[in-house]
Amino acid sequence: MTAKCLLLVLFKVIYAVIDFGALEFNLCYSGDNKFSVLVGRTIEQCMEECIARDYCKALNFRTKMKICELFATTSSEHFSPGECLYADKTNLQPSSTQNVCKRGEVQETSGCVIKECISITIPEHGRVLGNMRNVGKDIRYTCEHGYKVKNNVPTPVAECLETGLWSVNVECVNMAYTWATWTGWSQCSVSCGGGQRTRTRSCTIPIQGIDDVQCLQDDPVNHPGIESETCNHPTCEAPTIGKFCTVDADCIETEGMCIGGRCFCNPLYRYNVTLQNCIKVCEILTDEFDVFEHVAIVGYNDIQYEMPAASVDVCIKECISNTNCLSIDRYSKFGILMCNLSQVSRDMILDALPGHLFDYDVSSIYTRKCK
Repeated sequence: MTAKCLLLVLFKVIYAVIDFGALEFNLCYSGDNKFSVLVGRTIEQCMEECIARDYCKALNFRTKMKICELFATTSSEHFSPGECLYADKTNLQPSSTQNVCKRGEVQETSGCVIKECISITIPEHGRVLGNMRNVGKDIRYTCEHGYKVKNNVPTPVAECLETGLWSVNVECVNMAYTWATWTGWSQCSVSCGGGQRTRTRSCTIPIQGIDDVQCLQDDPVNHPGIESETCNHPTCEAPTIGKFCTVDADCIETEGMCIGGRCFCNPLYRYNVTLQNCIKVCEILTDEFDVFEHVAIVGYNDIQYEMPAASVDVCIKECISNTNCLSIDRYSKFGILMCNLSQVSRDMILDALPGHLFDYDVSSIYTRKCK
């Protein structure tokens, strides 16, 4: 008696209601409609799983790994030799049992229980990635080139819920985008000697079911959303930061300004030695102050000189009320608290005229914080 005959006899003794003669040996089905993969099953259990599902049409039992694969349809185009037992559902249904469970449900002792999500809506101009339909499993949607998921959802994932329904369905829509106008050029990266500046533009998708939204360009080479060019080619002049001046135009640095006869960076900027330019470091000056002990500004605290004050809060209030005040020199003179209001900050002095910062044990600098 051949090995195949012995195996069939054994199967018939153990599980007589199933026709094991319907099994095809060393034949694997490889269709793309696989909806469940069950690990650690016997061939009997695999056949029971298929019989319990009205929508199961065929099965593979991979003998080496004891894996049961269930399929929703069969096609003669998807067979190949392999270490499988294959069976068509039409030869497995026991004559004594009639399946009364709905699609997605499996007959168990307690009754019909939802185990899988069956209906998958494949989007037009798109496809579904993955074929696992068990409750709790995920599938992914993707759209063809030139199409995008409606409402701009990034790589949507659908989960098979306990209700037997998928958590999301997807629609792929045409990316008929148009380009908006360019923004203005950005500030040059250097004030002279050849730097870079950029400009950008966005694209909109005025298509059905979607409000006009910004999108990322699909073809950044032929349809760039950003352009750059060189700027400020002339040879650099010597930096003027800290040098003598009479008007702002005498200060060649970007955002340079003339204060008290010297070139400083704008209060929102700091001087960058490498770029030889004033670089923006914050957006606004707040009404809060950083405190630096045992140091004083000398020569640029001339907004209001030696203002007697009962407390530091009085000094701060005076500075905030003066639009030109950036810092306060606070010190004690003959036992009286004095304040000098300055139109430059400690950082501006450090960048342009560090020699105008002096160490004084009895002094402190209050400089407006940058945000």
